[in-house]
Formats: sequence, C-alpha cells, structure tokens
Amino acid sequence: MTIKITRLKALKDRNLIQGTLDDIIDIIKSDQLKDLTNTIRNETDITTIKELKRGLPLFFPTIQCFDKNKLSDTNVPTGIIQFDVDLKDNLETDFDILKAEITSIPEVIYAFTSPQGGLKLGVLTDFHKHDGEDLSVMKDRYKKAYDIVVAEVLSVDAIRTHCSDQSVLAENTLF
Repeated sequence: MTIKITRLKALKDRNLIQGTLDDIIDIIKSDQLKDLTNTIRNETDITTIKELKRGLPLFFPTIQCFDKNKLSDTNVPTGIIQFDVDLKDNLETDFDILKAEITSIPEVIYAFTSPQGGLKLGVLTDFHKHDGEDLSVMKDRYKKAYDIVVAEVLSVDAIRTHCSDQSVLAENTLF
C-alpha cells in the first residue's frame, strides 16, 4: 500500500514536497542524515539542538498538506496517527526493547529512533476524510479517533512496562 504524505526538505525550507511514506523512511534510513543526527545526539545546549534540528527533514505523517503548510479544507488525512516517546521523560526506558515490542504490533507501520534518542512510531488506522467534509468536522472526528488509538496503544504491555510517563506518549501531532 502506498501512503502519500507531505514533507519539507528542512524546517527552514517552506516548500511542500508531495511524496510517499516510503520516501521519508528511505531518507531516515539513509546515510545523508547520519552526521547531523549524531551531532544533535551529542549536543547538550538546548538552543543549539533546536537550531540543528531545523536542518532535518520535516514530514507530516498524518495529513497531506496542499496549502502552504497549514490546515485547510484541502488537507487529506493519511490514516496514520504518530506518537513520540521522548527519551528525556523516560530515562529508565530501554528503547531498543521498546522498539522491538512496538514493531511487533501489526498496526505499527513505522518506528524509528528520533534525533534526541526517543522513539517515533506511526499507527495506521482507517481514519479518512468523508466527501464534502469540512475541516472543523474532520478535526473533531480525528480527535475522537486519536483518543481511541491512544487508549489502545496505552493498553499495550510494552508501553506500560517501558514508559515511565505515559502522558508523554500521547502527543497529538495533527491538531
């Protein structure tokens, strides 16, 4: 299945690029970001980290944007709901074990180590935009779908066992 997403070459670049989830996974796995990612992981100054991260690609796994990187009635949801498990909030977590357990869940279509050592994961749902549905209705339905997925993800033993603060998991990345 091909999932179309929108991305930016970097946060500094405001030109939307239409592509697929496979495209961004290939970029994440490639060597082209390795040096920058290692620099971010080794940096301790928060201001420097934020500036360095502005050079990383930015992708929108939950929606396709067509209108200048902002929410509009032209956005199309992908069905993916993304979660972030931050290292700084889960210092006792063995992220290698967590990633292995999370990726065994069939609905998890990607999981990767974030630049600061946490875990980003995407759960594929059947959420979509109905014909003629405006943004406000879609946002309301998305929030309900998101709450359902959060409850399901938090019910997984791997999350309960490995994350010291489960509230950091539930990061709503669309609205």
